[in-house]
Amino acid sequence: FYKQFDFTVIANDSGDRYNRIKILSELIPDIDVNIYGRISDEQKAILGKNKCRGEVEYSEMQHILSKTLATLLIPIEKNLVTSKYIEAIQNRVIPIFHKDYNVNLLGLTGYPLLVSNNEQLKGCLKTIKSNPYFVTTTNKVLYSNYVEPYIDGTKLNEIIKEIVRG
Repeated sequence: FYKQFDFTVIANDSGDRYNRIKILSELIPDIDVNIYGRISDEQKAILGKNKCRGEVEYSEMQHILSKTLATLLIPIEKNLVTSKYIEAIQNRVIPIFHKDYNVNLLGLTGYPLLVSNNEQLKGCLKTIKSNPYFVTTTNKVLYSNYVEPYIDGTKLNEIIKEIVRG
């Protein structure tokens, strides 16, 4: 539960079609957050230069995540899913999903940490920071459902066999 960083976001530009940077900027104006990723100077100004830590190697990002309590996940396009949720879960980071992230594809219908505005994000962060039981149980459930079954390859093997059988 006790980690070095309360809140970290990995943010990369996804173009003008679905502006993740704009969405992120609307969610975090008054929230203390470390933002990592390939972001232009113009985007850094939108997000707050003091919040932007720059781009880091994958292994370094995993190290940072392992020391982080929560992260915000915004899809690259509405109703899609990225691999960032699994990176969060495997590092025992509580994922907070933007409303456009397709949590239904992940089987997370009713997941309590889904946000569409700044107030909801602040509420989620308050819950996470003040409730060790919630953090511990959420981490256990997410890890046991989304990481553990795939560690030894058994589950993946079953999925591949099922696809091959048709």
